Amino acid sequence: MATVPDRANSQKRKGIYDWEIHGKYDGGWERVHTDESRTEANANLRKYMENEPGTSFKLKSVRKGK
Repeated sequence: MATVPDRANSQKRKGIYDWEIHGKYDGGWERVHTDESRTEANANLRKYMENEPGTSFKLKSVRKGK
């Protein structure tokens, strides 16, 4: 019995993404930093979390225009 490849999993996304670090301050979530690679963004996220221990941070991927 032959297996049919799953097309949804075999196609790669062709978009280009930036990684944004958002901090939760008094007025809500604010973008505090943007990186082009996830590795750099994770390193910077750790720095923000160490330097501001009482603040919540999150990492968000944002698609760039074509």
